[in-house]
Amino acid sequence: MDNPILLTTYRNNAVENVHRGTFVLFIDGQIVRAAGNHERSIYPRSSLKSIQAMACVLSGAVEQFGITPRELAVICGSHWAEPQHVDAVGSILSKADVPESALQCGTHPLENRDRQIELALAGETLTPIHHNCSGKHAGMLTAAKAMGAPLENYLDLEHPVQQRILKVLSELSGCSADHIGCGVDGCAAPAFRLPLAGVARTFAQMSTPVAIEQHDLRDAARKILTACLEHPQMVSGEKGFCTALMRAGGGRIFAKGGAEAYYAFGLVGKNTGFAMKLDDGEKQYHHCQFVVHVAKHLGGVGEVDKEHVSRYDPVVITNCKNEVVGGVEVVPFEEFS
Repeated sequence: MDNPILLTTYRNNAVENVHRGTFVLFIDGQIVRAAGNHERSIYPRSSLKSIQAMACVLSGAVEQFGITPRELAVICGSHWAEPQHVDAVGSILSKADVPESALQCGTHPLENRDRQIELALAGETLTPIHHNCSGKHAGMLTAAKAMGAPLENYLDLEHPVQQRILKVLSELSGCSADHIGCGVDGCAAPAFRLPLAGVARTFAQMSTPVAIEQHDLRDAARKILTACLEHPQMVSGEKGFCTALMRAGGGRIFAKGGAEAYYAFGLVGKNTGFAMKLDDGEKQYHHCQFVVHVAKHLGGVGEVDKEHVSRYDPVVITNCKNEVVGGVEVVPFEEFS
């Protein structure tokens, strides 16, 4: 059965694309609203970076190496290689006495093309520290250092750091570790695969640490939540959607997107989590409009805050001459049972 249409794009009053997808809303320990085949296991990709950062906190690396909340936020983020991001990742590695050469995330074109042009004009070559996952990798490396585990194979699934991440994900998602799949992410780290409900449950707890039974996980989640809410610009970029959404929420929403039109957020203190995925993995950020629509519906973003997300919440599509040529229409959230 096809997943339902979540949003439609129009051009000159004619349908150009329909975007089908699935989502889950999880509140107080149960699914209260869902659409589509939400039981199918899907890769959340970067939406799970806060869970991957839990290994760093639980290892004691934050205290041992003096990692600041701002630096912890970049460990949870998909950064844009802005100077503040690169400096923070470099600082984390320096504090743990880990060389930049230990980063195994590779390189890629930057999300912020202006920043890439700036680096090129300065004669700088992109290196792994510019990768949007370098913060996550720095967190894994410092966790390995604190645990006394080897650095050279920190991306192996059987490595103590990855096993710690898998254990935390299992405990917070409610999914047995034996039923969580694993692939390889674009940055070469393990990419776990699980149903949307597990991710929504995870974000409900990460955004409401008091709901977590185990005190060590509760304390680690509280540190991560505080760091990301205080420094949202480290989670994506100054103009990134995660940054905009958390700023718009004013401390009410904890959010992180993943690749291929995956997104998840939790409402702070409400034990509420939401996770979604568009089937086509659209790359134009139109799925962000559905996220904003749901966040507004649930009270995570108020009308007075919407200027923060206006760039990602378009009602119109313009051409290169800034002429309105179409629009984006979201299926109202209340239409789904």
